[in-house]
Amino acid sequence: MLDEQRMQEQMLALGGTYIMNHAKRTLVIARRLAKSEQLPYDEEVLVFSCFFHDISAFLPYRPEGSFDHAEESAKIMPALAKEYGIDESKTGAITEAVRYHDKRGKGTANETMLLRNADAIDYLGFMAVARDFSKQPIEMSRAVAALKKHRREFAALLELQSAVRMAEKRIQNLDLFLSEFEIESLGIY
Repeated sequence: MLDEQRMQEQMLALGGTYIMNHAKRTLVIARRLAKSEQLPYDEEVLVFSCFFHDISAFLPYRPEGSFDHAEESAKIMPALAKEYGIDESKTGAITEAVRYHDKRGKGTANETMLLRNADAIDYLGFMAVARDFSKQPIEMSRAVAALKKHRREFAALLELQSAVRMAEKRIQNLDLFLSEFEIESLGIY
């Protein structure tokens, strides 16, 4: 049995509540998608993948220079899964889910599709606004540019019909925010 408390503590130490809560929300969304789609999944694979899919974005796991965070996080999975006592037979599914969590149509495991769609949903709507503005607190023009980019990229990752439905209101809210922000900022941003 996975120690979710230990995983939460590790994520909190790496990236604060920002990344820990993203991992928790992703897991909740993934479980909801699985239920809606009636997709079977391995609980241990899904939980571990949801918690650690972005681990390479944080020290000491972050590589130097430019990198594909999904690919780098996937490289970490076998050793990290072993630290958590996960059976080696599940490492392949975990690695696949992490590697392809941001690449539409890649991977075959249900956990991969659930993680990808859940992660995309969590990066849409007002949550996206909070996330991007918290990353760029003194550079609002960068935050707006990131929001527009993320709006396109994450909406394009949605594959499951239940994910498309779940994301619909979030996308509307994000579009509304961007439109109103442009009006209220008098076109400065």
